[in-house]
Amino acid sequence: MKKSIFAIIVTAVLCVYLFAAYGGREARIPAELHSPQTRDIYLSAEAAGKIREIRSRSLGSSGYAVVDRIFVNVGDSVKEGQIIMSLTSEGVSGLAPDAALFNNLVINELSEEGLYSAVSGLVAQETRSGYIASPFDGIVTSINAAEGEQVTPFTVCASISDYSRMQAVVNVSEKELPNLAVGMPAVVKVTGSGLSYDGVVIEIPPKITASSAIIGGGDSYSPVVIEIYEPDGSLFSGASASAAIHMKKTENALTLPYEAVHQDAENNEYVYLHREGRAVKQYILTGKELSRYVEITAGLSAEDAVLISKADIYDGAAIEVSNAAD
Repeated sequence: MKKSIFAIIVTAVLCVYLFAAYGGREARIPAELHSPQTRDIYLSAEAAGKIREIRSRSLGSSGYAVVDRIFVNVGDSVKEGQIIMSLTSEGVSGLAPDAALFNNLVINELSEEGLYSAVSGLVAQETRSGYIASPFDGIVTSINAAEGEQVTPFTVCASISDYSRMQAVVNVSEKELPNLAVGMPAVVKVTGSGLSYDGVVIEIPPKITASSAIIGGGDSYSPVVIEIYEPDGSLFSGASASAAIHMKKTENALTLPYEAVHQDAENNEYVYLHREGRAVKQYILTGKELSRYVEITAGLSAEDAVLISKADIYDGAAIEVSNAAD
């Protein structure tokens, strides 16, 4: 009997203690603190298009001729002035050979090495007397004639491309065109590889024409050319790409993660600040929306501690902070 009374007394004392210690304590909402971060923000025009080489040339004969020898293969690197193929008047049928073209056919008697050294250091032409030479350093992308084949002034005998300079040709909405200017910085992202490259706008069409306009969704577009800085072997001509052309820069803008910003029934935006252990509602104004952050244009400073929580926070709620402000 005494043991039972003793147990009852202990239980009662324990209950009184627990109620006094915890019964009146307010539940706290777990949350993290985040200070607004400063970033440089760009107002950008987004566009999609293709990667192209800046310099590409189709080469041919200036007159009627027969291909004598071909000195390169598709994929070969060539230097400015290097001979691609030699031409001869022998075997030309139907039409008289071009006298101006063949006034120096003695060059065909040289060796392949001699042909190259004969023109090294000279300014390249699309055709010279008796041969076709590369107009610049590049890669042979096509050979469209064979030795012994007759060619005309309309025959594309070979093509050369310079992959050391690359560009993105992107279709910009006509709504954005008035805001663009040559020299604006841009970032080009290649769709396939996911690699990004810095660049600069080098050409903007003066107007949208029927030939350059792409009509879709009630909008019109025009091609804008962006030269890519430091292209590498991962860039391929014809690859799909997107570009962000930076039209305006805001320096040291305050930003917050999207999850820190709330909206009320009237679409007014606000955050919760941490003050003396409690949540305090603070209305704000926002600006540019980024991929993970939003610009804060009014209502906060860089020193404010903003609350982010997976639980529902309300004005005046007690807060249990789980981190130090970043």
